[in-house]
Amino acid sequence: MHRRLTILIVGIAIISGSPGRLLAQEAQGEPPPPASDDVENILEQTLQQEENKQVKEEPQLQDPKKPEPKLTDLSGLANLAPFSDVAVIQKKFLPKTGRFEFFPGLGMVMNDAFFMNVGLNMRLAYFFSEYIGVEAALHVIGTSEKQVTKDLADKKGVVTRTLVSPQGYYGGAARWTPVYGKMGFLDKTIIPYDLYFLGGLGMTQTNQGTSSFTVHAGTGQTFALKKWMAARWELSWYFYNAKTSTGQGGGNFTNLWATVGLSFFFPEAKYR
Repeated sequence: MHRRLTILIVGIAIISGSPGRLLAQEAQGEPPPPASDDVENILEQTLQQEENKQVKEEPQLQDPKKPEPKLTDLSGLANLAPFSDVAVIQKKFLPKTGRFEFFPGLGMVMNDAFFMNVGLNMRLAYFFSEYIGVEAALHVIGTSEKQVTKDLADKKGVVTRTLVSPQGYYGGAARWTPVYGKMGFLDKTIIPYDLYFLGGLGMTQTNQGTSSFTVHAGTGQTFALKKWMAARWELSWYFYNAKTSTGQGGGNFTNLWATVGLSFFFPEAKYR
């Protein structure tokens, strides 16, 4: 629209100015003004100049027939054409495929009102993919009285005994990690995390000197600190049937464990 308006103004100026220049030039004996062919040439030159100027001002778009550049590293982002290519970084900060995870942590039974069961929780896992892995577990557990139990004995003369107290656990589980993402921490850093679920079988040793078949299920998260280290928490449920201290048969028991610790991954992730 701007180019057409410019050409129209130039044409009107040339045509409107021609009669006056013709009379003045005839009176002074000067040669006649340009003929219509010359006017057309002037208009054609003006049109060509406007087209060249417009080509220079317009941004150079990528040739659709030209193959798109292939990204080999982050420096290739500078070669991308605006709004035609989108680079997405999808690889995880802490990859797990083909790696082992060693997890030493501290755990505590949360659903015992009178006794404190605290222990060392050790895990060794192997991941076939980012989502699927297997894990072996070993717990060493110690039991002590809580303050309320001591107060009952000292102030009320009431002796409290536990029916069943876990002393240890060993077993295996399958681990599924369907959710992963990133979270901000105090507006200063980004922490990648995984949310996992697990289920397995094992044996629980009790204070009655017996071992009980146990079904184990749990959920937890890992927060990547390095490519080889992560913080981890977990809530686990252990279901088993055990003989009680009363000697009147067995019963079904559930231990709810809360565990925190650090995970260490090896070998080094060479593909990330």
